[in-house]
Formats: sequence, structure tokens, C-alpha cells
Amino acid sequence: MAKARLCEDFNEECRDIVEQLFVNFISYSKKQTFFHEGDDIGIMFLVCSGWAARAIHLADGRRQITEIFLPGDLFPVHASISQGVIEDEIVALGECRVTTCSPGALNEASRQTNALTRTLWWLSQRDAAILRMWIAMNGQYRVYERVAHLVCEVLERLKHVGLGEGNRFDFPLTQQEIGDIIGATPVHVSRSLKQIRDAGLLDIQGGVLQVHDLERLQKAAHFNPGYLNPR
Repeated sequence: MAKARLCEDFNEECRDIVEQLFVNFISYSKKQTFFHEGDDIGIMFLVCSGWAARAIHLADGRRQITEIFLPGDLFPVHASISQGVIEDEIVALGECRVTTCSPGALNEASRQTNALTRTLWWLSQRDAAILRMWIAMNGQYRVYERVAHLVCEVLERLKHVGLGEGNRFDFPLTQQEIGDIIGATPVHVSRSLKQIRDAGLLDIQGGVLQVHDLERLQKAAHFNPGYLNPR
């Protein structure tokens, strides 16, 4: 089984390195945890299929999802530079298949290959850009706009790795999980999804999301994909 490429700039040389380093495959079920808060980072994951999330749990039981990992994503990216402990939780959002490598092995390979170093830098810059956008989105956008923006971002990221053909893709998120990402209650998420559906922009059936009018959805979301391709 060929491994997903990490990003659009991942050249053939880097893909060969990844094929050699990431040799073990593991399957995770929904809600199964990759890392708990305080765990040592002794392994890195490359997502082959499925979704995972990074989340912070509050003392009263609430949760904020701060990052989602899609097919082709590598995590934790910073472990390739410096190991340590994880400060939050990383959990599968559905059936998730990954391949693994030690941070030390990837770090050593990056020392020998400038292209791999550049790709790891690209990934870290992209992750930081997504975090900044999520902060702005959750702070300033209406719930309707946040939901639309999340869909646009996911679709754009999937297209980077050859998925999302026909603007259609697997969408395992529950309304609670969407709310945990965008800082809204499931009730507000449900209302916003209904608005977007009623506008004819998208539909979700059986865990599959179909965007019917991407241009209008992007306009409603104030979505500009430039932040997903930092230079």
C-alpha cells in the first residue's frame, strides 16, 4: 500500500525516504487515543486514512479541538525537531490507519536530505498558519461562517493529497465534534448546517459530505486558501 504524500511539495526523493522510514502500520478505532496529556513523544504518525484530532480538555469536562489530522498529515511535527512530552491529547475521530516512525530516525534523515528538511519546515509553517486562522475564525466569524470555513479548509487539504474528487469526501465529524472545533454548541452547529443545506451549498449523508456549490460556499466562509500553502 503506497503511503500518502505529506504535501504538494513532497518530491520523489522525500517519498522514497518516507517509504523506508515509515514501515509499521497501526489501525485505531474511533475515540482511541494516540497520546494522552503528559505522554513522552516516542513515535510519529503519518495518516494513511481516517481523521484524528488534537484536543485540550478543561476541568469541567468541556473540550477544545485545536487541530485535525487528515490523510497525508504527519504528527506531532515538532517531534522531528525536539522530543519531549505531549501537552494535550491526540485521539482518532473515526477508523484511522497510520504508519509510524521514530522522531530520531526522521530527524536524522532530514539532516541528510535538504528536501526533507524543507518539507518538515513547510508542515510546521502550515500548522501554525492553520492555528492562526482558527483563532481568527473562532474569534470573529459567525457560527454559520465557521462551519462553512471548516468544510472549505478540509476539502482544500484533501485535494492537496489527491482526495476530495468531485468535491465529495468522507466526513466523520459529529455535530459535537464540529462544535468542539469552532467553539459552538451542537444546537448552533445543527442550525448552521441546516442553513447551509437549505442554501443548496452542501449535503451530508452516511458520513459523506458533498459540496454542491464550492464558489458560493467559499464566499459564505470568507475562505482564501493561501494560508494552507505558506512560502
